Amino acid sequence: MQSAPPVVTIRGAVPMNARYRRVGGVSGVAVAKARWFENVAEQVFGTAANSRARALHTGHINASALVSDGDTKLVVQIINSSVFGDPSAVMANALAATEAMRRSGLPTIEFVPTQDGAAFATVDQTAVRAYRWIEGDATPAIRTPDDAQANARAFGRYVTAIEGLDLTEHLPGYHDFDARVRALESAIDADECGRFASSGDTAGLVLAVVDRLRLTSAYAAYVETPTRNVHNDAKGPNSIVGPHGSRTVIDLDTTMPGRMLADIGELVRSSTRHLDRPSEEDLMAIIEAVNRGFLAGCRVELADTERRAMLLAGPLLAAENAARFLTDHLQGDKYYGADAPEQNLDRAVAQIRLAERLISAIEWATSSI
Repeated sequence: MQSAPPVVTIRGAVPMNARYRRVGGVSGVAVAKARWFENVAEQVFGTAANSRARALHTGHINASALVSDGDTKLVVQIINSSVFGDPSAVMANALAATEAMRRSGLPTIEFVPTQDGAAFATVDQTAVRAYRWIEGDATPAIRTPDDAQANARAFGRYVTAIEGLDLTEHLPGYHDFDARVRALESAIDADECGRFASSGDTAGLVLAVVDRLRLTSAYAAYVETPTRNVHNDAKGPNSIVGPHGSRTVIDLDTTMPGRMLADIGELVRSSTRHLDRPSEEDLMAIIEAVNRGFLAGCRVELADTERRAMLLAGPLLAAENAARFLTDHLQGDKYYGADAPEQNLDRAVAQIRLAERLISAIEWATSSI
């Protein structure tokens, strides 16, 4: 694929831009958005003129549609420029990762070049790409240790496959815990939307858990862990379970240098958040299953600091997510968006409560040894 993306003017549809988050439906605006995706698929990626689009309501960041012309199914996706300011670096990393996966004999995304041979196109000042639809289902909410272990193994294999690639850190400090906390503190001080009065209790809770984590010896080890190529958003919805049980890791936009424990922590966080009234034993079973599965798939030798900080990874990522959701709430829901005024505040509460439960489970387990 050539490096310079074509700039395309789409015929026959109203302009589309990155602020649109959904397509499909019955409203006039929604129909216009669907037509936009259909025309992009035809004019940029070469699908037939009878293509039809339907919304893919997945994730908080990129707007996507499944476009089918009967023979071909493509996911056409807007790369959100407010999050990913360098789509060329995003796609270069993702393409390198998919090639590495193929060399390792692992299933992976197949990106579709534009008709000009580029990795993506700029349409209505928006970066747009496409990849072939993957048959299967996104990993459902984790309910058992076996589910958690199988999902984690897929991401361990992914990290092994991309080890040694020359990837660009196009989102510096993406999982920099201290930087995320500083951003929250700045948002509290600025209070640009006047929301702190109704969310101060949550802010106090988040910062108290942060202090609790920072006082541990495991946190001192965590900040010294090495930089490696990792997925950076390792969770169930980002792996597709195929008809025969194979798992394809997707959503590669954050693949870049980072901390391996961020992947493990995100797997723990996302694998425990749907559990109904879990006991400490239930939570530890998931934590251990994630660690066991990831390490079974990963052939990268861990540093001593990574081993010493591994148990902290889950509560740390839950607290980081809480800080990010609360920051976004205080700043007017600019990053994640929200369907209700307090949605990101509610998300922050859920994540910090999860962090507390994970800490309690780890304390229960380590005190029982």
